[in-house]
Amino acid sequence: MQLEGNIVYGISQNTETKEYIIVIPDKYNSKKNAPYEKCTQCGQSNALPSWCHYCDLLETTQKWTSGNSVINDLIKDFQMKAKKAIVWIPYDILNNFPMDKEEESGTISMATSPDGIRIIKNELTKYIQSRIESCGVNLKILHNSQKSEFFIEKVS
Repeated sequence: MQLEGNIVYGISQNTETKEYIIVIPDKYNSKKNAPYEKCTQCGQSNALPSWCHYCDLLETTQKWTSGNSVINDLIKDFQMKAKKAIVWIPYDILNNFPMDKEEESGTISMATSPDGIRIIKNELTKYIQSRIESCGVNLKILHNSQKSEFFIEKVS
């Protein structure tokens, strides 16, 4: 999933304003295009070096909710068709910085994601799925996006 040329890592929602937020990795965008191995857990072929559609999707779809079934379905749909992984990021875990930049389509803000972001590590001929702990991310806050239909129109 991309927004204005940026690879999107996840989606969140401000718990007070209800505006949706696009989470963009600060500098850890991986663009690997190599043959993918089988998942070490289930043996299925991976769609991505770091993403098993069966194991990861099962885990990620059962442990979260955005509180909005339309947004949940959007994320799950992206995950099923993934060439890159996208996740729901609860807003209350992000440590926001008070630095904002206003743009026509929304506000850009910075934050720290204490859970980190998923990365792909290439060890010789084997990809290893891991996370970068507590990393900086950029937040694109889409104004007037409280309605999921408006949000989906912006990101699709």
